[in-house]
Amino acid sequence: MTSTQPSGTSGSPSDLTPQGYRSGISQPAASLSWSWPCPPRLLLEPKEAIRHLDAWLMGPLAIALLPEPPWLTGDRTESPKLIRQAVWRILQLASELLRLIQIPVFDPGIVQAISPDPQADQRWRIRALVPVHEHQPRAIYIRTYGRAAELVGRLLETEIAPADIEQIHSWIEVEHIQRLSSSIAAARSTLPMLRRALEAGIPFRHLGCGVYQLGWGYRARRIMGGANDLDSAIGSRLCQDKRLAAALLRTAGLPIPIHRQAASPEEALAVAEALGWPVVVKPADRDRGEGVSVNITTATELHNAWQKARKHSATILVERHVAGTCHRLHVNVRPGDQRLEAVA
Repeated sequence: MTSTQPSGTSGSPSDLTPQGYRSGISQPAASLSWSWPCPPRLLLEPKEAIRHLDAWLMGPLAIALLPEPPWLTGDRTESPKLIRQAVWRILQLASELLRLIQIPVFDPGIVQAISPDPQADQRWRIRALVPVHEHQPRAIYIRTYGRAAELVGRLLETEIAPADIEQIHSWIEVEHIQRLSSSIAAARSTLPMLRRALEAGIPFRHLGCGVYQLGWGYRARRIMGGANDLDSAIGSRLCQDKRLAAALLRTAGLPIPIHRQAASPEEALAVAEALGWPVVVKPADRDRGEGVSVNITTATELHNAWQKARKHSATILVERHVAGTCHRLHVNVRPGDQRLEAVA
């Protein structure tokens, strides 16, 4: 069953029908159709237009474009080669836009058919198979693919200049990320974990509320951000209090930065002067780096950092800054197996 798009000026998809797993796509998919108004530049100077579009996508937008696999044949009889190339880039841009709002779409999908729209000049009927996930708002996918098609048309007509680059980035941030990300339940660490699972040949599905299942049957694991279903309740409790976690690590003989609690900016300044600059300010009961400020060297920076942390917690810690690189390793323990397998 294929979704359809009524005649109109927007050219955006209007519906999305899930179809499960399909050959050529590593994730569950849905069929999507819409009428795309072809930008004049693509018709007048097609090769130059594609080069210009690629310069935008791979340059300012930092998208690693993939060639369309030759075995994804679809229906090529009525679609000019360069129109198809533009549509293939729409799918890749949409995938990137979905990942920006933490939806784990790692496969561009398949261009199934392209044909002239009999109801409008210089418009093309597009049908594609695109990845989707259960328990994610269908409207998010529809709006994102519509915006990707709109943005490709805009990029084809826009020169690559600093002011234009800033305007495009602002448009993506305000019109896409800020407007849609609040509708998605997902932690930042979920995306790289799911990408690694897919690379390892481990299927996953969304169970709802940002909880994902890796694998099937008795070996399946459920994750939510950096947590999984094997985490202990006590371990989770300790991780939510940096004072308790630091004390536990210190008793194990591990080197831990000295920290003290500061109930006000004035106390924070006194602690910083006692510990020595630079310092770090952080909420005691948050994770994922929320409200954390590092390498603070002045009283003004310290005051601002304390105010920032206070927005996240009533308990603020000031600790000695330790220079270095932060590494995060997620480990999955298989039931009945003593081996530790790094997931991400």
